[in-house]
Amino acid sequence: MHRYLICLLFLVVPSVALPQAQSLSPRVRSFVSVDAPVVALTGVRVIDGTGAAPVENQVLVIRDGRIAAVGNATEVEIPADAEVLDLTGRSVLPGMVMLHEHMFYPAGGGA
Repeated sequence: MHRYLICLLFLVVPSVALPQAQSLSPRVRSFVSVDAPVVALTGVRVIDGTGAAPVENQVLVIRDGRIAAVGNATEVEIPADAEVLDLTGRSVLPGMVMLHEHMFYPAGGGA
């Protein structure tokens, strides 16, 4: 089950651990709330998009913009160098990143 979740979870949070963050413009950077190479999302509910029931109290480790581990909080080791975000009660969804990125930009001008 955990391998399946890792395969499905491409990117979780667009503002978490962006490896190209150093090249972001100051305007875009103002929207990046976490800029760390390793981030652990703790206490999250994982909804894998398959129709299976959500899985509670999971830990998701993101390293260099990619999911490195996902699983039960008692089973996934959080790296010592990780920025830990306690997101208890929040959900993470696979495949929701960049789905509607065009909605971010204001109408006209495309700036």
